[in-house]
Amino acid sequence: KGMPMNLDYAEKLQSQSTFLGVIKPEEAETLYLDLARFRKLLDAYDIRLKVDNESGIEAWNKLPNSKKIETAANFKKYVDLSCELHDAGISLRNNRAVLTNALSRLGFTLGFSNADFIENDHLVEIYSLDNLQIFRSINFFDYCNYTMLELLSCEWFVLYERLESITKTIFAEVKLSIESQQMTKLAVPTHIMQERFSNPRGVFEINHQFCCPIFDAEKKLVAFVANLEVRELDVIGAQESNLSFLGN
Repeated sequence: KGMPMNLDYAEKLQSQSTFLGVIKPEEAETLYLDLARFRKLLDAYDIRLKVDNESGIEAWNKLPNSKKIETAANFKKYVDLSCELHDAGISLRNNRAVLTNALSRLGFTLGFSNADFIENDHLVEIYSLDNLQIFRSINFFDYCNYTMLELLSCEWFVLYERLESITKTIFAEVKLSIESQQMTKLAVPTHIMQERFSNPRGVFEINHQFCCPIFDAEKKLVAFVANLEVRELDVIGAQESNLSFLGN
């Protein structure tokens, strides 16, 4: 069953949540403990993120059991790695140190000599070659208005919207970088991305930076890391920039 963290904290978190009352206890036990553990980690970085809400619970309950198991297992790996780095005295807001140490613990290396292309205000994401997100920097949650359960239960395109042409360009640029096995500057136009149904709904200006391949100990390409700049906009700011996520 795993070792519980701070039971007082878990009980307090449970009292604020309807999560366990709706999702079957046998499905939820480990996931709930990991959600509580991650919520406590976010608190250490002054990030306030809700555990769940009705839409998150509804989305989770619609997932096939196999997807629930896979999602819970992947989330546990992410939480374990994040907590391990934090407990080792590495600030999760130090993106270069986090990336370097995370890759080392995973047995991976960057396809570039160092992580100097990454800044602390960048959002940093690691993906497998089949586009499964392995890791995201903690500052993503500074900008997120969804609950943790919504993030786990819903696909990206359900949560966010942007021009389809931008999405196609991103995939094409990443594909070129992976095929070349070289770090490349992503030729993606600055664009607007918006949360679809969160409350409040965040509107962001996104500027993609680099894509860098990641190799295992046998120098086999196994993943890639991408970084991007984010600027949070209000609705007025988005209109004044004359950019539209609903554009042509």
